[in-house]
Amino acid sequence: MAKAQYIISTLIHGSVAVPAKWVICPCCEGSGQVENAAFSSGFTSSEWADEDDDFKENYLSGGYDVACRECDATGKVAAPDMEQLTYPQKRLLATERSFQRQSAEFARECAIERRMGA
Repeated sequence: MAKAQYIISTLIHGSVAVPAKWVICPCCEGSGQVENAAFSSGFTSSEWADEDDDFKENYLSGGYDVACRECDATGKVAAPDMEQLTYPQKRLLATERSFQRQSAEFARECAIERRMGA
């Protein structure tokens, strides 16, 4: 198995590789497969009733699932190994995660404002 490598991308320091370990992919929960985005909004009961039995069987058995993009269908992703990180690496990781949280919050606020017509 390849050694895990986690890259922290920052504006100031560029890309920094830090010690990592493999963890189960939170997106596909280790299966390497996720539901096809074409079906993400689900079906109404009448749409489901209109489908033939072969489609229903394939759908329920995962026949239309696609490879997980988060882990490239391996079922695992690299995560920082907090026990191996130095203090400066931990600070860098904390700063980057804070920036990501702030960016996500800003994106949520912008989406709310767009829905309100702003």
